[in-house]
Amino acid sequence: MTTCHTFTTAQCWTTLREHSYARLSLGASGSCVVGFAVVDAGLVAVRSCEARLRQAAERGEPARLEVSWSGPVSGWLVVAEGRLRPAGETERGRWGDVPASGAPVALQVSRVRGVDSLALGSRDEDRAPGVDRTERRQDAPGDDTPPALARLLPAPVRLRRVG
Repeated sequence: MTTCHTFTTAQCWTTLREHSYARLSLGASGSCVVGFAVVDAGLVAVRSCEARLRQAAERGEPARLEVSWSGPVSGWLVVAEGRLRPAGETERGRWGDVPASGAPVALQVSRVRGVDSLALGSRDEDRAPGVDRTERRQDAPGDDTPPALARLLPAPVRLRRVG
């Protein structure tokens, strides 16, 4: 049995601040691994040596930043969605310490979501950082993907129990 906890907006931003690398899905340009840093709520500086990141920012493409972790009995996912834009000259100067190479661009975040899941009977230390596990709920019988996690995953991706 798996339990699922939907992150609050504050928990999502806290989790994003604790990490430096993520997968960024670009609107029409595919995806790439990026270094990132939260500038403030609603703004993330993103950097990659991929030319398509800069091109996507120049076109103002939608983007989805995905940070996740999974272990033997638990996992979590945080997604920040918004639009890319080129960084201004002042921003480029301030964002020099964003991990990775290439010119930084801005992700104007319009929506942030996150969930974690934990197999019943597993250890509390396997949970996402800063997450209070006092609110738990069971997923639907026969479905191994907790509904809150299923809403964040692309349609064909679902979790299945092994064994």
